[in-house]
Amino acid sequence: TKLDQKILVDQILNFGPYMAKPEMKTNQPNYHLIGAIVQAGELGSGHYIAFVKSNGTWYYCNDTTIQPTNWSQMERMGAY
Repeated sequence: TKLDQKILVDQILNFGPYMAKPEMKTNQPNYHLIGAIVQAGELGSGHYIAFVKSNGTWYYCNDTTIQPTNWSQMERMGAY
């Protein structure tokens, strides 16, 4: 079954709590999110839409369109 629960993420991800070495936990290894995917449709069928960030701007990308968008649009669509 497909999970329909939305996952909320920040644009900056801190992986410090998940690092094995103690010194890495205190260095705040932050990663800036540059892409996410939305699967529209049912399990086994549907369509994938990508959101990518380039030069500080988020873009909505599907089979025929690439257009500027914003972070809130991506959150509403339930990107992973």
